[in-house]
Amino acid sequence: MNSRERVLLALNHREPDRVPFDLGGTVVTGIHHKAYVAWRQALGLPAREPKIIDMIQQLAQVDDDMLDRLGVDMRNISPRSSASFQITIGDMGEYTYFYDEFGTGWRSPKDGGWYYDMFDYPLKGEMTVEQVESYPLPDPLDPLFGLRSLQAGKIGDTGLVPMPGTSIERQTGGSKRLFLASIVPGVGQLQTVGRSRRSGDLQSR
Repeated sequence: MNSRERVLLALNHREPDRVPFDLGGTVVTGIHHKAYVAWRQALGLPAREPKIIDMIQQLAQVDDDMLDRLGVDMRNISPRSSASFQITIGDMGEYTYFYDEFGTGWRSPKDGGWYYDMFDYPLKGEMTVEQVESYPLPDPLDPLFGLRSLQAGKIGDTGLVPMPGTSIERQTGGSKRLFLASIVPGVGQLQTVGRSRRSGDLQSR
């Protein structure tokens, strides 16, 4: 049984050969870069400088050798995270801080800080309707927010996990519309999980 078959059975409330395993498929199944470095060492994998894919949570991108070693069934395709924005880390006494593409401020303690907390935001205080409507939202069609490049051959028989709940999805009308509009022609082997109207079961398409 391959990973896609395993994931589809589980989503349809049927028993696969084992429970599908995810690590890094979404921001809620990710791993902090400090824990990632330690886990790679414990597994005897080569030391690598982790790539931060979620600046706020300080999540590391899980490399292919670790995904293969652990038998992870998922691979992530999603709009780029805030780590792709041109972030400038500033000094704020006991904190480091940055502003994201929405104009929201985040800071983390220099001593023992594991992630960033929000401390400033643009739509604050008493505001008029005109001020809210004139707020400069990021352009959802900007290439900055494009899908991470994934080769079809690299995906193989894994279950694909679209990352839900991002601001870009909400601006573009939901994750289904976002991914349908973003698929690159010619990458025919990329498959997403959809629902069959006739059977009600989740199927790969």
